[in-house]
Amino acid sequence: MSTSWNQMQQFTLAQISFEEIDTSIRSYTMEESEGNTLLPSKPSAGVTRVLQIYTAVKPLLKALAVLPLLPAVWRSALQLFVIALDEAATFKAGKDLSEEAGS
Repeated sequence: MSTSWNQMQQFTLAQISFEEIDTSIRSYTMEESEGNTLLPSKPSAGVTRVLQIYTAVKPLLKALAVLPLLPAVWRSALQLFVIALDEAATFKAGKDLSEEAGS
């Protein structure tokens, strides 16, 4: 994984409002996951579920990643975590598209 300076700067330049965070979190229907078991039937189903939840909480994570109350090392770790999940989501989306084209 290569983390560029530009990716790290996106966090410091992000202006995320309460409304954006709230709307994003409310976009994920919690009831969808309450009925599911902790262990999905297929590993790929677990990845899909994590990425769906991540999409909903991403603005919150980005806001926390620039919060000066957190130590700089924590903020950096959180920024790297978000970047890694973004890369995983991009990879998963590309993989899903290639599988659909093949079928």
